[in-house]
Amino acid sequence: MRAVRCWCGELIVSDDDGALARELAAHAREAHPDDERGEDEIREHIAATAEDAPDRPPWAY
Repeated sequence: MRAVRCWCGELIVSDDDGALARELAAHAREAHPDDERGEDEIREHIAATAEDAPDRPPWAY
């Protein structure tokens, strides 16, 4: 499992970096519809800040 925080602080957890990018993009579309970050910025953010998620449920972070 991989984890990354959105720029707003929301924790996004998914199986791998590709799925993490899709989940973060979906979160951004829903929670931040005026945000203009594109796929490149999302992938850069994941490359720079994503890490292996600890073995605990996402709500426990």
